[in-house]
Amino acid sequence: MFYLIIGLLGVCLLLLFRQNRIQRRGMAQVAQSLSEKKPFLREGAALDGVHGDLEALRVAGNDLIEELNQLDRHQTNQLTQLEVALGSLKEAVLIVDADNYILLANNALCEMFSWNGSIQEQKVERVLHSSAFLEFLARVRQGRATGQEEIEFVEDGRTIWVEATGTDIPDMEAPKGPWTLFVLHDITRLKQLEAVRREFVANVSHELKTPLSSIKGYVETLVDDHETLPVADRSRFLEVVQRNCHRLNLIIDDLLELSRLESARPDINMINNDLGAWLASLEADLNSRMKGTGHHLCLDLPGTPLPVRIDAFRINQVIENLMDNARKYTPEGTQITLGAAGKGSAVEFWVEDTGPGIAEADLPRLFERFYRVDKGRSRERGGTGLGLSIVKHISESHGGAARVESRVGEGTRITITLPKVGASEKHPEKSVPVSHRELAP
Repeated sequence: MFYLIIGLLGVCLLLLFRQNRIQRRGMAQVAQSLSEKKPFLREGAALDGVHGDLEALRVAGNDLIEELNQLDRHQTNQLTQLEVALGSLKEAVLIVDADNYILLANNALCEMFSWNGSIQEQKVERVLHSSAFLEFLARVRQGRATGQEEIEFVEDGRTIWVEATGTDIPDMEAPKGPWTLFVLHDITRLKQLEAVRREFVANVSHELKTPLSSIKGYVETLVDDHETLPVADRSRFLEVVQRNCHRLNLIIDDLLELSRLESARPDINMINNDLGAWLASLEADLNSRMKGTGHHLCLDLPGTPLPVRIDAFRINQVIENLMDNARKYTPEGTQITLGAAGKGSAVEFWVEDTGPGIAEADLPRLFERFYRVDKGRSRERGGTGLGLSIVKHISESHGGAARVESRVGEGTRITITLPKVGASEKHPEKSVPVSHRELAP
């Protein structure tokens, strides 16, 4: 009897152990199915020995998995619809989930930051390198962001400024919700123009203040001491005032000229011309201007026509500015060359001197307004610092370009490139100074 009881207990324990193993295996499969979002057993199938509780768990788990899959499909559909809707927008759009993973980045955003591959499913902090943007993202989620914010990004050595607006999308029924949407407006160009404007205003103020200070000082002396001031000093002071008034007038005239050239519709009257013959017709006038300085003019013009379409008045301004610079910065009695030649689909003309040349560090800024290589000497010689800026703008208004070639001690050559009549409408490259020079033959 005792052995019978022991045997029955052993059988019961064996059955319980088997049932427990089945239950544990079933629970493990349920857990795996939930983690993989795959149904646990197809409808109508069951594990041997699985009873009501595990079967109920199977059914509930499958229902939950189906709901999660529906939500994932819903989220995918929403992202697809948003991508289609926002993909062609000119404004950059970014959508991130609650864990800062990128869900959507439209074409404009990828172009703004020069992204070639897909950045979806990447952490936003790994892609956008800006602590200011991450702080802005946090404020948007906390509801503390106020309107638009200017944010600076540094990407591959480039500085990109954006005007950012952000908002939460709280109704997203997605596992990774709520989402946060950002609209980024590229204001890099505006920031650059603003910096140029500030520099221009500062330069103009400085350039105008110098002669005005001189005029003010001498006029105050004339007013306060007009009864005791010797006639010779009075005449000398008035000459200084007159000279500085003339300088102010030159600066204002050049500023107005630049303003006209930079307007949407500059006053340019183009006519067909033979550049070589037209330059040759200026020889007598240019020689008469050089008599006072002792310089020698050398024309280097081809015997073949150089057909161009130019505004003769504007191109004459270019030549006057270039010749004036050459006369100012080269010793008396030296040669200045005015040359021209055809170059493929373009025509070039240049003014070359044998003066002291220009240092390589100064070449990239030579066409900037008010930039001077030697500021003291330039003012003494009466320059406004705007001549080469005017040259560049006139060249570009003709669809051409200006460049400078120079070495210290070897002179300077400034070349203007113009489209040849009948050539392709494609514009030549913009003004790009180089550090070497090629002397005219």
